[in-house]
Amino acid sequence: MNTQKILFRCLHCGNESPHELLLQHRSNRLFEQIGDEKYLEPFDYLVYSCGTCSSLCVFGDFKMHNSGIINISDSSTRLYPKGPYFLPPIHMLDKANPIPDRLWKTYENAWHLRLTSPSAFAGQIRRALEILCEEQGVTGKNLYSQISQLAEGGILPTELLVDATDLIRKLGNIGVHSSEKDVDYWDAELLDDVFRIIVEFVYVTPSKVARLKERLSVAN
Repeated sequence: MNTQKILFRCLHCGNESPHELLLQHRSNRLFEQIGDEKYLEPFDYLVYSCGTCSSLCVFGDFKMHNSGIINISDSSTRLYPKGPYFLPPIHMLDKANPIPDRLWKTYENAWHLRLTSPSAFAGQIRRALEILCEEQGVTGKNLYSQISQLAEGGILPTELLVDATDLIRKLGNIGVHSSEKDVDYWDAELLDDVFRIIVEFVYVTPSKVARLKERLSVAN
């Protein structure tokens, strides 16, 4: 068995540790279907074990994308754990990334903080929410008023999403200001899930809908 070791950040324990390659496997998977034509491509799986916590990280990609060598520094190839990646394979979406680069980079850089510094993570997610508001063209004297404008403009059309967004604002305030309450690991985990739901709703789902309409027009 190949016992190659490589250094990268574990998304279980948050440490940058040597990881040992435990398993390498290739199978054929459906890459695309146009009409009745199905296109199968080799898909590679790599399973690594963290040298610090022994947890498993799984990467995978089509050989067509990686030329036989999976780039594990590209978060889009990580299958488990989920990490900071929002998007499914690119062929399922528009060719361009629907998420603004500034928002994506802020979230990606902050993600590992949920493991090592939950309060700092909350502060950065609040900042990412401010960026989302700016990218949507809303202005206001504070984040609370910007969230209200997102609701009024139909960008966040349900009361639940508005409440979820305001919770991010409040947890972010706790994270960056002196308070009797600290943001803990479980708070950060829920905060991460809620923020991902909002980004999925605002950016990813519309892109998926557009892609589905495109595929239906091709099929017709």
